Amino acid sequence: DHPNLLKEEILALRLYTGPMYRKYNTVVRGLRSTSLRDLKLFVDLCGNETARLVLEEEEEKKKKNSNYNIHQDEILKNCNCYTTTLHAINSGIIKLSKLTVAKKVYRGLSGRALPPTFLQPNAFNVMGGVELGFMSTTTEKDIALQYSGRKVKKNKNIGVDAGVGILIEIQQGMVDRGADLHWLSQ
Repeated sequence: DHPNLLKEEILALRLYTGPMYRKYNTVVRGLRSTSLRDLKLFVDLCGNETARLVLEEEEEKKKKNSNYNIHQDEILKNCNCYTTTLHAINSGIIKLSKLTVAKKVYRGLSGRALPPTFLQPNAFNVMGGVELGFMSTTTEKDIALQYSGRKVKKNKNIGVDAGVGILIEIQQGMVDRGADLHWLSQ
C-alpha cells in the first residue's frame, strides 16, 4: 500500500536531498537558538541584508552589555524560514515512513564532539540528545563510517583512520521510523 504523496511533497523532498538541506536544517535547528554562532549561520543562509544589519546592531548591544538578550523577532522578519517547504518535507517523510521496516540505521559525523549531556546522566539519570533537524541515515554501517571521517576499504578490511569521528547506531521503532529517499535523491 503506497502513500499518496502530493506533488508539493515530492518537490520538497527532492529539494531536501540536494544543497537546500543545509538551509532547511539550519532553520529547524537554529530558529530559536540562543547561540550567537547559530543565529549568525541562520542569518547568513536565510536572511536578507536587513537581517544582517539588525544582527550586527544586536551584536554591538551584546558587546556593550553581556546581559543583553538579542531580540530575534526583527531578525526573523527578514529571513526566509521555508515554513511551507518544511511542512511538505515533514508530511512526505511521515507518509513514506509507513513503508519503512523498523531496523538499525547509522549516522556518521566528522569533526565533532558529543556534548557532556550525551554521555553524563543528569539529576534524573537521563542522558542523550534530540536532533531538531531532519537526520540522514543509512542502513550500511560502512557508509556511515565514511561520513564519520573513517575510510573503509571495499573488501571489508580494517579501514584507515582519517580523524576524529562519531558513529551513531539507531534502532528505529514504530513512531520514529524515517523514510527512504534514495529514489528521488539529487
